Amino acid sequence: MIKILNISTVVYILILFFLSPVYGLEKDRDKIIQEIIYNSISSYDGKCACPYQRTTKGSRCGKRSAYSKPGGYEPLCFPEDITEDILNAFINSAKTDKNPAVNILGRVSITDGDTIKLGTVKVRLHGIDAPESKQNCKDAKNKAYACGRQSTAFLKSLVKNKEVQCEGKDKDRYGRIIGICYADEINLNSTMVKEGWAIAYRYYSKDYVKEEEMAKRDKKGIWQGSFEEPYIWRKNN
Repeated sequence: MIKILNISTVVYILILFFLSPVYGLEKDRDKIIQEIIYNSISSYDGKCACPYQRTTKGSRCGKRSAYSKPGGYEPLCFPEDITEDILNAFINSAKTDKNPAVNILGRVSITDGDTIKLGTVKVRLHGIDAPESKQNCKDAKNKAYACGRQSTAFLKSLVKNKEVQCEGKDKDRYGRIIGICYADEINLNSTMVKEGWAIAYRYYSKDYVKEEEMAKRDKKGIWQGSFEEPYIWRKNN
């Protein structure tokens, strides 16, 4: 026997049918946002990444949190911190395990002279190695200067407030995307080496050897004096 449904039951079923995919999508979106926040907090070394966390003594972090202080580490603590750029970058970075050529596009922050970050997604610039943030070099007069900070500052000057597009090539053991990145028409990888604020990372690639030779010839950036190659500095420090 065929059972006849009343009109209210039919309407209810139709609502469930059309809304359930949307509800599922929103639920997945919320999970991704929570995962981004969790990853951001987990990557902070201290106890007080976000205002709502607790210190070792049990008191609320509040204004002592990294989130509340300008500059330095900028954790993502609340759903409203997650922009569409950050969300898309996180989703795209997950795809690179199967498709390393995925593109990432958005406004980024600069970690150091060869690493940029979009939300919790880090991109290591392919084929180059820049002085570390705390690294010093020597200028033409054999005087020490903060070459790591200058390298970072130069990359910031290239990016400014431009949208950055990265072509993902691979992932490293730290989970960072290895990519070639552009700010408008500027190839960040190539320009950092050509202007002497990074060297060609020959161990992984010889793509930017010509740019390095030009910088060395013209004594640009760190080539104005002497320096320890960044990967050696990391090993020793």
